[in-house]
Amino acid sequence: MWLACSLGAVVFWASWSYCLKIAVSKAGWASATAVSVWAEAAALLVFLPIVFKSMDKSGLAWSVAAGLCGVIGLGLFNKALSLGQLALVVPVTSFYTILAVVLGTVFLGEALNLRQITGCILALAAVFLVSK
Repeated sequence: MWLACSLGAVVFWASWSYCLKIAVSKAGWASATAVSVWAEAAALLVFLPIVFKSMDKSGLAWSVAAGLCGVIGLGLFNKALSLGQLALVVPVTSFYTILAVVLGTVFLGEALNLRQITGCILALAAVFLVSK
C-alpha cells in the first residue's frame, strides 16, 4: 500500500509542478504561492474530522513546523520556477529527498543498507546530469 500511495504522490506532485510553472508565469510567484496554499487549505478541510481525534500536542507542534517549512519551501520553489525552466528547477529541488534521507538517518536512527546508499548516490548523479 505504501508503494501505491508513493506513486500516486509522484503523479500529483509532477502535476503540481507543471500547474505551478504555468501559474507563476501568469500570476507571479507570490500570487501563485498564496492562492495555491489557500487551495491546499480548503482541500484539507476534508481531513479535519479525522485529524483532531487522534493527534496529541507534540504531533500538532511537529505538524505546524512541517506546514511552515512546506510553505516557505513552496514560496522558494515558485520563485525558482518564475526565474528558471521547469526542466531545471524540478530536478534541482528534488535534492530535498536526499536531505530527508540524511535527516532520517541522523536524527531518527533509520538505517540505510549499501543498496540504499548507492541509490542515493545515483539519485544525486541523476539530478546533476538532468540539470546540466
